[in-house]
Amino acid sequence: MSNHQHHQHNESSKNMEHQNHSHHDHSNHKMSDNKKHDHSRHDHSAHHGHMIEDFKKRFWISLVITIPILFLSPLIQKFIGLKDALSFNGNMYVLFVLSSFVFFYGGYPFLKGLINELKKKIED
Repeated sequence: MSNHQHHQHNESSKNMEHQNHSHHDHSNHKMSDNKKHDHSRHDHSAHHGHMIEDFKKRFWISLVITIPILFLSPLIQKFIGLKDALSFNGNMYVLFVLSSFVFFYGGYPFLKGLINELKKKIED
């Protein structure tokens, strides 16, 4: 028989203890080299809330900047029949700058994640 002792629990205390793992002895478990510190005491809900707000802000700002991008795009101008009315000297430069802004600003969380994953892959 194993060293792990089983106790009678009512349903609510069993669920609570299982979630907290208070009835298990994890002291002899080894952490891998990738886990350098304990994350159990961090408040991840606040971090995720901040991430969601950041995504929303980036989405709405990118959406607003997309409107002039659409009007400056030659294909859209041709489609709506306003090519001559909406074009001006340097419109392609403005289009490039606005498009680059949306790509880098709106895509920053994804680009950051890509860089982090590539760094992890190089370290392995």
